Amino acid sequence: MEKTMCVFEEKEGRNFVETWRTENPAEVFERLTHVFVAKKLCACTWVKSIRRVHGYTGFDRIIVTYDHGGRDIYTIPSH
Repeated sequence: MEKTMCVFEEKEGRNFVETWRTENPAEVFERLTHVFVAKKLCACTWVKSIRRVHGYTGFDRIIVTYDHGGRDIYTIPSH
């Protein structure tokens, strides 16, 4: 069963390695909101891309790629 969470992964060579995780929904949505505001309203350059992948389990994944090679993977409920 999936749940709301955020995983940060750093790129090592050709692979990504998980370095941080939170399953606290308040923290997940706060971090995601911060990224959206920075990218869409403030036109920051440190967020390279934001991509949404629809799931068939009632949860979606939002993948945020940063300019330093890391990425956040947010798992949130679908609406």
